[in-house]
Amino acid sequence: MNYQYMDENNQEIGPISLENLKSFRLAGVIKDHTLVRPENEELWVTALSVIGKMETPPPISKAPVESPAISVVGKPETPPTTCKAPLEPPAPPAVKTVEPPPVTNKTVQSPVTFSQSEMIRFEADKKSAGAAFVLCLFLGNFGAHRFYMNKPYAVLKLILMIISIPLCFICIGYIGVLAMAIWSLVDLFYISGWVREHNTALLAKIQSGQS
Repeated sequence: MNYQYMDENNQEIGPISLENLKSFRLAGVIKDHTLVRPENEELWVTALSVIGKMETPPPISKAPVESPAISVVGKPETPPTTCKAPLEPPAPPAVKTVEPPPVTNKTVQSPVTFSQSEMIRFEADKKSAGAAFVLCLFLGNFGAHRFYMNKPYAVLKLILMIISIPLCFICIGYIGVLAMAIWSLVDLFYISGWVREHNTALLAKIQSGQS
């Protein structure tokens, strides 16, 4: 089963397998209080409830098996001999053969695990929605958030803004500044999807072993 988890910037990351969750927990990327949910469910739970403390359970000690007490019974007296017909030996019990269940050829996909270097690479290359929102709010007219997310038209916004600022002295530049502000406002609604798309593609790229 694959899982999604919420990083420190409240961004949904995944899907990743349970083994990867454990690897991220050992590396310190995921904490006990990190929110985790199965891929096809909407209920979020803590990573502690899914992974557990990850401690080695103590060995189970088996209780000693007491041997049954053997009682010594004295030799019974021989009864008087009587002329009885010989007893036939009892018939052996019927042995019921149990057939093994049929074996089905069902392939089970093993979960994909990440090495320490791959997890470090993912943390270094992933995008933060918080940083993108801050850049869009304060430097959005210059296309800073588009430069950060590697989106097109970032250079175009920068050039239009540089041209519009000097033209503000003759009131024409205010039209360009207002257009850039409206463009940045629209981009605010796309930032979350851009970040999720980038981080998901980065996970797939690391899993495929591409550089």
